[in-house]
This record gives sequence, C-alpha cells and structure tokens, in this order.
Amino acid sequence: MTGSQVPLALPGPDRGVGITEALEPLISEPLVVLSALVTQLGDPWLYFVVLTALYLGAGRTDAVDRDRAAFLVALAVGVAAVTTGLKYLFAFPRPPAPETVPGLELVPALLQQVYVEAVLADGFGFPSGHALGSTAVWGGTALVVDVWTRRRRLQVAGAVVAVVALTRLTLGVHYLSDVVGGVVLGTAYLAATYRIADAGRTPERAFDVALGATAFCLLAAGIRFEPAAILGAAVGGWATWRAVAEYPDRRLARREAGIGVAVAGAAVAGFGVLYSLEPTAPVALVGGAVVVAGVLAAPVVGRRVGGRRPDPVRS
Repeated sequence: MTGSQVPLALPGPDRGVGITEALEPLISEPLVVLSALVTQLGDPWLYFVVLTALYLGAGRTDAVDRDRAAFLVALAVGVAAVTTGLKYLFAFPRPPAPETVPGLELVPALLQQVYVEAVLADGFGFPSGHALGSTAVWGGTALVVDVWTRRRRLQVAGAVVAVVALTRLTLGVHYLSDVVGGVVLGTAYLAATYRIADAGRTPERAFDVALGATAFCLLAAGIRFEPAAILGAAVGGWATWRAVAEYPDRRLARREAGIGVAVAGAAVAGFGVLYSLEPTAPVALVGGAVVVAGVLAAPVVGRRVGGRRPDPVRS
C-alpha cells in the first residue's frame, strides 16, 4: 500500500454460496485448460487489440464510424478504472489457489507462463474484472457496431459474457458473487455511459466519465502501477480525442492506412510492454497516455504523413 492507503476489507457472507465447492469435483484438467483459453475473451489485452482494429477500420464499412469506435475505447478505459477502484475498495480475497497448476502438462511450453497466470490469478476478487469488462465492452460493441440485428448482437454479447463468467468459476479464481457483481456493475456502467455519450455519438463525454472513474480509482487504490497507467490512458484519450475529433471520418488510402496501422501497432506493442514490465507509477502514467493517444491519433497521423494534402476540418 502507498502511504496510509488501506483497503476497506469489509467482512461478508459466503461469496460462493456453495457453487465453488459444488463445481470443484466436476472440473477436469482439460476443462481447466479450455477455460483458460476462453476466459481471454474477457481480458483487457483482447479488448485493446479488437477495439484498436475497430477504430482503425472505422469508415471502411458502414458498420461503425470513428466516433462510436472512440466511444468504445473510452468505455474500456473507464471500465478498467471502475474495476481496479472497486477491487481495492472492498479488498475481498479470491478463492484459495491450488497447490499445483492443473493441466500444465497439456499446455505447450511457450504458453505455460500465460496459462499459470490465468489459473493462479492474484489480486482481490470482487468484482470480477473479466465479468465486468466483458459485459461493458462487448455489450457496448453490440450496441454501436451495426451488423446483423440489434437483438442478435446483444444475444451474442450476452452469450460471450455468460461463457466468460463461467470460466472464472471453473478456473476457481472467483466466487459466484464476484462474477454476478461484475455483470451487474458492468451493465450499470455501460448503461450510464451510453446514455451520457448520446448512444456513443459523443465520445468526449465517455472520456469525461472515464476521467471521473479514474479519480475514484486513485482514491481507492492509491498511487501504484495500475491506477497510474489507467490515469495516463484516460488523460491521453481525453486530450487526444479532442485534438483529432474534427478530422473527417473518411476511408484511408493504402499508404495512409499503412502508416496508421504502424502507429497503432506500436501502441499495441507498447501496451504489451507496459503490462509485462509493470514499471513505476510515473512511467506507467506516461506509458498509458502514449498508448491510448497513439491509437486515437493513428488515422490522423496516417493522413498527415502519408497523404498528399491535409484534410479539411469537420464542420
């Protein structure tokens, strides 16, 4: 803990309500391996890659425009802040970790470290970040990406959330109340932000909400790597979107797109480096800002560097 920062650590009832214990004898090693793979659908690294691709691809189809893609980026940043803040506020423990890692011999050596981290998740348990994040991010994607019908999109998102929530139980890294709470809180955050941001058409408001959530995160968790990185992401996203929002939302030429993808690819790589090294808070702050700013600025950089003439400003 930093300074006098102490988590709330409220006592509570049996958070598993017997489900965790009932599932334990039914879970085989192959099921644990499968769960470790499927649970990645609720992991922030996957959100970051998918949302970056959506943002870069905005304008190439009618499925999503740049404003709504930026809204999803802001949504993901805010969700990270809410999750981290609540975890430190309540400081509820996870279920006891197993003495050995089940199914490790079934995993290729190259992926074993990632697998161990998935099975032996550390940190506080409530709410489940995977449940909260997948509810808000995939639910938000279903609301703003115009493919199929709205009902079908929401059904698919709901199925993904349900599967992710189940994997948190089969992996034994969360109690039932953690995942139920995550789904409820993710739904609430999505509903509020979607309304405030005018159904995703005003992403700057979503970044405003993310900044507010980050302030809560810092108060609850103190100055450390993760809150600092989230603060940087929120500030970088807030400032960069306001700088690039007025550029026209048009399809990039091949050279422009290539440069934009290179810039965004560097941001994605920076995200991976940031979370693998977990640097000091000041470095995390700057890194988070640069990563999100790089994604949001990538199309404009592509146009300015690769284009033959500057774009007019959107009216």
